[in-house]
Amino acid sequence: MTRRRFYPPATCEKCGNPPALGSTLWHNGAIWICPVCLADETPGEDMITKTVHVDVQSKKDRALSIRARSASRIEDAQYYERRSKWHADAARTLDHHSKDCLGSRLSMAGANGSSPEYFKDTLSDPDLASLESSAMRGNLLLNNDVVALGIDVSNTIGASNTLEKLLAHEIALAHKLAFKQAELAKNEDEATMAFKRLQIAAKMMDAAQKGMLTLQKLRNKGAQQMVVQHVHVTDGGRAVVGTVHTRGCGDEENQG
Repeated sequence: MTRRRFYPPATCEKCGNPPALGSTLWHNGAIWICPVCLADETPGEDMITKTVHVDVQSKKDRALSIRARSASRIEDAQYYERRSKWHADAARTLDHHSKDCLGSRLSMAGANGSSPEYFKDTLSDPDLASLESSAMRGNLLLNNDVVALGIDVSNTIGASNTLEKLLAHEIALAHKLAFKQAELAKNEDEATMAFKRLQIAAKMMDAAQKGMLTLQKLRNKGAQQMVVQHVHVTDGGRAVVGTVHTRGCGDEENQG
């Protein structure tokens, strides 16, 4: 990684424009660029995906730094640690830029204001496994193009641990696949293929709904609720236990 100059210039070295008020330039390894240029060169269709892309890379570099340090490769450890901070800084720049552009919070920050939602739990005091696991979850969201939806579902259910976050991401993916197959079925010329796509869509919807039920079971710790009703029968009264079926006038058999 190229060492950057300590002080950034007054204008972006790519587009020549100064950063917006309150923003700063970011060094991409070769030149200082503004948040707009950083967003343009970062993969992803939306700002949330772009932010996750660089933040996942930051977590990967941090894991590599831990591995290198454990193997006494100090120079490599320092190199990956610098890259980790470098990408984390890029994620903060993109996050800040998204707020400026939309006028609302599109932040990926968690409760501590520094880590994306799907990192905040296990990374409060991370070890190597939690770092690599978090990076893997981010990659899965990125590779399936379901970042924003997955995070929105996770935030909606208030996911508080890894299992709940995994379920939230699976529900989001099943939902996306269901609607994608339904859309393809609508434009399918062959009736047989259209029917198969609709079957897949129905199965994905069912999978999403089962995921919600699984979440409920996890939170209730598998406990079942039983309702006990007490019926008091006075003297001379009668009580029937079980389901009672009654017949209406239309159910009576005609007799000749």
